[in-house]
Order: sequence, then structure tokens, then C-alpha cells
Amino acid sequence: MLKQRLISAALMLLIFIGCFFLLPNIFFEMLVMLISATLFYELRTLLNISGRQSLFYWLFSLASLVPVFAYNDDLKAFGVFFALIACLFWLVLVPFKMQMGLRQPSFLKHSYFLYGFILITPMLYSVLILFNENKSFLLFVFIVIWIADIAAYFTGKRFGSIQIASHISPGKTLEGVLGGIVFNIIFAILIKLNFDQFDLVSGLIFCIFISVLSVYGDLFESLLKRLAGVKDSNNIIPGHGGFLDRVDGFLPSLPFAFIYVQYVSLTV
Repeated sequence: MLKQRLISAALMLLIFIGCFFLLPNIFFEMLVMLISATLFYELRTLLNISGRQSLFYWLFSLASLVPVFAYNDDLKAFGVFFALIACLFWLVLVPFKMQMGLRQPSFLKHSYFLYGFILITPMLYSVLILFNENKSFLLFVFIVIWIADIAAYFTGKRFGSIQIASHISPGKTLEGVLGGIVFNIIFAILIKLNFDQFDLVSGLIFCIFISVLSVYGDLFESLLKRLAGVKDSNNIIPGHGGFLDRVDGFLPSLPFAFIYVQYVSLTV
């Protein structure tokens, strides 16, 4: 299983490197759009909605993408709008849903048709805008999330004993979260040692914040999977499940990172 995960991860990394660094920007943008389309599909399946809810889900999700094609050169205002909606969702509604666990009030299901609009669209806009305006910062955010995810996984497996949400994801431990934070603190220090212009204090705060947010996104997707009674959002990636399983930590992290860099100076 681990070997399969590593092979899939290596292939995804090669595709990312090619599109992000080597090929013209349009290739990375097309990759983001393709992955986003898959995410919209996986999320709708995970929410198990049909009929009118499904129709409205696709209408809202697709309508939210119109500015990407109609205002491709001026997306920042739309990006801020969607990112603020996402931040509000993650700060207000998600804690309530996490607290309720598997005992979700039935009225909350009536809002499922908005989830693509709230969860995936803000991440999509954040990536596209940052890629064109601040590519080095976007890469920095990606690496912070990846470090948090990988370090939490291996630290949790080796030292994990204190569960942080046993009713949602028994495998998530406090030791894993702290492992992700510690490794990102080391990463921030290494960045400072190599780039004098990097603000270490702001960088440390940012890395810790994003490390926690990535776990938060992972836990929320785990809740959705528990409610749906499935292990993975899809089986398209051998050893990893679906794309939603791979980017769950990005869902809250990228909109917050996008808003952060709009108002706080962090040179990378």
C-alpha cells in the first residue's frame, strides 16, 4: 500500500513540476481546472445529493466559474469575494458541524447544493490568482501544506496516542498535528537562512496557522466521508483515493492564505 502511494505521489509530483515550472502557464491553469472539475464531481457524490439539490449544486458551481473565463485578467475582486465566503464558512459553520459529528441536523442538508460554491470555487480562484500574481508565495503555501500532511502522517503513526477527533477520524492525533507544526517551523527557519528578506516572525505564524488549517480541512472531509459511509471520495488515484482526499487540507488553507497575503506583507 505504501509503495503504491509513493509511486502515485511521485507521478503527481512530476506532473506538477512540469506544469508549474517548465511549461507555459496555460498548462498549469488547465490542470487546475481539470482537477477542480473532478473535485466538483467527487464532492457531489460524497454529499449524496440528487434531483433538485443536484441540479442547483451544478448550477451554482458552474456559475461561480463564469468570471474565470469572462474576466480572466482581473479576477482579484472575485477571488477576495469567494475567499471571504470560504473563511466565513470555515470559521462559523464547520465548527458547528464538527461538534455535531455524525448527528447532523437534517436542515443542514438543505444547504449541500452550495458546498461546491463554498468549498472548491474559493480554492480554485486562490490558486489561479496567486499563480499569476505571486507564484513563489503559492509554491510556499503548497510546500507548507504538504509538509504538514506528510509530517503529521508519519509522526502520528510513530508517536500518535492522543486522538483529537475520535468520533470523526480516529487516526488523527495531537502528536501528528504537532509533528506537522514542528517540521514547518524548521522549514520556515531554513527559508530565513537562505532568504534574508523573509520575515521570520510572520512566516512562523503563517506556517503554524496553515499547518493547523490543513488538518482542519482533512478532518472536515473525514466527517463528510463518515456521513456518506465511504472510505475514500473516489478511487481514481491508486493508493490515495480521490483528488478530494489529496486536497482536503488545501480547501481551507488556500483561501485563508490568499486573504492573508492581500493584507499582510510576507515576502517569499
